[in-house]
Amino acid sequence: MAARKNGLDERYEKITVSSLANGWKITVISIYVLFLLLIAGVQLSTAQALGILLLIHMAGWAFSTVYYNLKY
Repeated sequence: MAARKNGLDERYEKITVSSLANGWKITVISIYVLFLLLIAGVQLSTAQALGILLLIHMAGWAFSTVYYNLKY
């Protein structure tokens, strides 16, 4: 019934938008943490910092998607 009334499409869109938003929030927080580590004297190359940010962003997005799939 929900599939015929596009209920599943609306659910998918809501999950996608929410998980992407949370993924970016997690990424912004991790950028701040990396800046604090830089100020504290931790030496990271550009490739290391970008790799860390990519992994954090993708993991945050994936975990948010799983969370919202279970929630909705």
